Amino acid sequence: MNNTGPRKSSKKGERAGSKQRKKMKVLIIDDEPNFVEACQQILEARAYQVITTSSKQQAQDMMAEDPDLKIYLTCPLKERVRRIAKRESRPIEEVLEETKFREENEKDRFLNFYGVDLDDLNIYDVVLNTLYYDIEATARILKKIIDEYLSSR
Repeated sequence: MNNTGPRKSSKKGERAGSKQRKKMKVLIIDDEPNFVEACQQILEARAYQVITTSSKQQAQDMMAEDPDLKIYLTCPLKERVRRIAKRESRPIEEVLEETKFREENEKDRFLNFYGVDLDDLNIYDVVLNTLYYDIEATARILKKIIDEYLSSR
């Protein structure tokens, strides 16, 4: 997997004379960088500040950014491996072995060294399985979730 690391959206200026309003800060985690980037662009176009990462362990660190809403995008292993193999033009068996190995090592290291269970998704406000949704549909779902969150505040 190509781990591009965390990306932050750029802050865009407000219109002259308008009140400065804090942008809602949204953290999105998914191991598909293209998927994360597309969601980020769509949400930024709607004036959200978006923090993204393609790594579970970096997500733990990014909680220090204190996002308003924490969203974890997930997908079953078989589909994740298929997407990675397609993106990187690699054999599925090779990607499967590498992905399982990497995930187990990350889980063990974080549990043993930091006491953090990477399988514990309770720290996230929303967990969305992207198996049946393309990038655009996922972004629409995220926008609806964010809009509902904002209207309830």
